Amino acid sequence: MQETSTSPATILQFRQDIEAQFRRHIREALETALAEELAAALGSAPHQRTDQRRGYRNGSIERTITTPEGTRGVTVPRARIADRDGRTTEFHSQLLPRYARRTREIDEAILSCYLGGVNSRRIRTALKPLLGERHVSKSAVSRIVGRLKALFATWQGRDLSTERYPIVFLDGFHLKVRVARRVVSVPVLAALGVTETG
Repeated sequence: MQETSTSPATILQFRQDIEAQFRRHIREALETALAEELAAALGSAPHQRTDQRRGYRNGSIERTITTPEGTRGVTVPRARIADRDGRTTEFHSQLLPRYARRTREIDEAILSCYLGGVNSRRIRTALKPLLGERHVSKSAVSRIVGRLKALFATWQGRDLSTERYPIVFLDGFHLKVRVARRVVSVPVLAALGVTETG
């Protein structure tokens, strides 16, 4: 039996073919989920005549979404949904919000890098091979971090006067954070309250 040698070019082509198949299936799965969501909102499948129909399809648009597997083009269906008064409003997907350009996993990866002390330039450099230059711009990183800061400010200012915590744990530790373009060790005091229901 004669052995066949596989050249690096053949291996590379094989990997590219596998990745292309993988990307195509990700797109198909996302588009199928969007079609199912729209069918549920309309109360009917495409071309189905039913008394329960709550609107009509209105074509589709092509959107570019950045996922953990890279940037993908996705066909997003459009529709008009009728309310009880007979007025129609544009269908907005819950799976893929209107202005979303990245999946939640991408935003979480960027936040994890930032909270780990990595500056925005290094985040962009690290994620550029996967996501491309324009999808992880400095302004995109700033918006994601700004959203985190706003959520933290809301959480920090919440009213605790009506809460009851029969058990409170107190602790302190040092955490490395980025302050004024330097990573420094900051002391953190933590209080963890346990409610009566656990």
